[in-house]
Amino acid sequence: MRSIGVSRIVTVLILLGLPVVQEAAAEKLRGSQFITAMKSNTLSGTTSGGDSFNVYFLPGGMVTYEDSAGVRDKGKWRLDQSDDVCVTWNALDQGKEQCFVVTATGNKLSWHGKTQGGRGTLRGAVVDSSLKPR
Repeated sequence: MRSIGVSRIVTVLILLGLPVVQEAAAEKLRGSQFITAMKSNTLSGTTSGGDSFNVYFLPGGMVTYEDSAGVRDKGKWRLDQSDDVCVTWNALDQGKEQCFVVTATGNKLSWHGKTQGGRGTLRGAVVDSSLKPR
């Protein structure tokens, strides 16, 4: 049986007038892109332990965290020389700074650092801490 290339299939779909859905590529959020995405927005997700969480990045470098297990923390965030996002919590991670490359696909965010990473959803607004990710 002969293999049909993906580009040939796409061409046939276009000729037939059928929609071609392509998966959006993840975009790295660097510098001002991260600041714009987080402005007046809440990042929600689920911890590795299964608890829902909300994180809010405030202008000027403050960040807050709350999860459904009752853990609350505050800290500082900054952009490093590579425009990665660095967070230092007062209590979480023993107060050690962690830096992350942040990528977005629509309203879905992923972050990856040297020792940890995660995924979440931008809620589109500052939300009350209902701690139920969408």
